[in-house]
Amino acid sequence: MSGTNNEQHSPTFIMLKAVVQEQGDRNLKNTLEFVMETLGVNDGDGMDETLSPALWGETRAQLRSIAAKKWTNKSTLRGHLSRITRIAELAETLIANGISSHDGVDWAFMAARDEIRVGMQKKKIETFYELDLKAHNEPQHYIDHLFKKTRKYHANRSPKIASRLEELCNFLGLDWEHLRPKLIETQAAKLVSKDLKPSAFAYYMHQDKWPTGLQDAVAVIEQFHMGLSPGQFPDGSSKRRTEKSLWKVRESDGKCGSKQNLHNILGSFFGYCTLPNDEELAIDRVHDRLKNTSIQWTNEDIPKYAQWLLGEGMAPEEVSIALLFDLALVERWLNWLAKRNGGISKTQPTFSLSLCGLTNQKTGAITQSYEIATQVLGFPPLPKRTLRKSEKEEFHNRMKEWVEYCDSVSTQFRNFQKYFESSKVKKKRNVSSRHEKILEQKDPLVPIESLLIRLRKSEPRHLEKSSQSWLVWARNMTLFELIVSNPLRADNLCILNYSEDQRAKVRKKGAGFEVHLEKHEVKNPHEEKPLGYRGDVSSSASAWLQFYIDFVRPMWPTNLSASDRLFLTDSGRVINVVELRSIFVNVSRRHLPEFSVLNPHIFRHIVATSWLKRHPDDFVTVALILGDRIATVMKEYSHLASSDGFSRYHGSFKNWENRLPPIMERK
Repeated sequence: MSGTNNEQHSPTFIMLKAVVQEQGDRNLKNTLEFVMETLGVNDGDGMDETLSPALWGETRAQLRSIAAKKWTNKSTLRGHLSRITRIAELAETLIANGISSHDGVDWAFMAARDEIRVGMQKKKIETFYELDLKAHNEPQHYIDHLFKKTRKYHANRSPKIASRLEELCNFLGLDWEHLRPKLIETQAAKLVSKDLKPSAFAYYMHQDKWPTGLQDAVAVIEQFHMGLSPGQFPDGSSKRRTEKSLWKVRESDGKCGSKQNLHNILGSFFGYCTLPNDEELAIDRVHDRLKNTSIQWTNEDIPKYAQWLLGEGMAPEEVSIALLFDLALVERWLNWLAKRNGGISKTQPTFSLSLCGLTNQKTGAITQSYEIATQVLGFPPLPKRTLRKSEKEEFHNRMKEWVEYCDSVSTQFRNFQKYFESSKVKKKRNVSSRHEKILEQKDPLVPIESLLIRLRKSEPRHLEKSSQSWLVWARNMTLFELIVSNPLRADNLCILNYSEDQRAKVRKKGAGFEVHLEKHEVKNPHEEKPLGYRGDVSSSASAWLQFYIDFVRPMWPTNLSASDRLFLTDSGRVINVVELRSIFVNVSRRHLPEFSVLNPHIFRHIVATSWLKRHPDDFVTVALILGDRIATVMKEYSHLASSDGFSRYHGSFKNWENRLPPIMERK
């Protein structure tokens, strides 16, 4: 990366923290935090005044005196004192060498980052989130992860990063030409294994590249599913829409998952249509993908990569909604997806079922759209004025023809779904295979108990209760206790709030708490029940919630109250599903390393599997815990009932008279 920097620049504690981080010793990291807290220094402070060899004797005496009061256990004290000595040795090396390439850390990059931090301090800006907000009036260029990096950015991997950093540096009044070579790596990207995956060769056709006619057709479908009403036909009659076909907007991030799924289907299909149908052109695309990188490949690899970029050879302006009715084309696309991804997965039946629903004879969005019929069957457009009697009769005849046509297509899409679901050419790996190890435990909740115990013991007791690290620990502890008690979906966890008026989603109930979710906030609400989700919180999780609400949440650095959102990001913003998943992944990676990293959704499987292994066939309780339909639970976990059924059956005659075969002596 970088070589020696000739500038006179005192190494900072943020550099020392990077070196300690590379040691991989959590106790060493905790000891460094104690040293910084005791000495009253920040990340950007230089080390010459505190940890230099000339001053080390006096500093060590001060640290030893305070450490003896903090760690009264002699063996613990000796361990921390030895780590304090180790920290001093690392600091001495940094001070002696200045800013140089050491242990894989790019000190030039970190020095530039320190200059940015100083510029922020002069403007009294604490975080990059706040900097982006002031520089652009909205956090659209958010790059808070800059503090977590120790190496330069690769310009050819993140083309927008350079311009974003330049804007922020100019806002702070810093010399960009001076900082750019320290922040941006102009060389090629790092080496990548030649065994590339299909995802390395993108083909998806984004919505902004769709022709106008296609965008208009998709807008009609979205309006049907997301509008207050499904709309009306030109003759004044109302369209039909089921409750299930009403798309919901997630409260946590304001996005619609069903709308995104539709875009994924269409983007994949039309992307395939616009891929070249000539292998030479596909090979050219492969070379374009590889030329600006240091990816290792041989000429034998190219034909395999080219197959992932072979399509129908259409021009982007040629694609339209009418292509969905070319059943042979759709079938080629679904088979191409299976070949590209190494076998049939849930993708093919899911896509087929979605298209089947859009062309449903009675409630399909496409079936009830005359605008789409004009693109597919060539019907003449209707006048904007009210239809006369003769025009209504002609309209009804056309719609009847269109409905019959859509019905035949919908039947074929249903056949596609059945075919791909029953196919024996399945992908070897399924989505949940990485979690099989924990789900196959005799009781999957036992490892989760270990995780909670380890997380509880990891409390940074040496820090002030108002420090951000301690607050984050308390939030994480509360989150994990709550999801074990009430395995909610990630989207529901994000929108939880609390208020004293008992109108929020988390409410007091006696000495504990209860989670209230409305019917529209639950993914699969019971049709026969007017309520959404009502779940009592366990005594342990209630204690943590009470502790979090009373002591932790009021100290969180944010303008948002608990009535807005209960759980926030580290920097105090509204948390979304991606950020919540990151919290679970990081905590499980650190405190349950013997299993694959966990996400919020896998806790639902862990809780359900644990209960059914202890209480076979009790699907009703699992449905109540998860807030799911009983039929859904039985379909998902029927394999557990089958295996446990045999174990119970075989156990019924284990006390019968001994019928083991006779002992035979070997010849």
